[in-house]
Amino acid sequence: MAHEKEYSIEPNGESGLQAVVGIQTSTNYLTGKGIEGAVEDVEALIHRYPFHALLIGLSMGYLLSRPWKR
Repeated sequence: MAHEKEYSIEPNGESGLQAVVGIQTSTNYLTGKGIEGAVEDVEALIHRYPFHALLIGLSMGYLLSRPWKR
């Protein structure tokens, strides 16, 4: 596209630029693959690394349930 810019990430703490690059990369990924493609990629990761996916799911469930325990 004509409005796309090339960004370089430098290790001097430019976290704002890194966030912009991350958002742009995510946008390009979802635009190219669509939601269905992203879901397929997540499913492939879960099949490839089931133990890691289980630990991530349990950790997220624990962290999300903490605010409601009080």
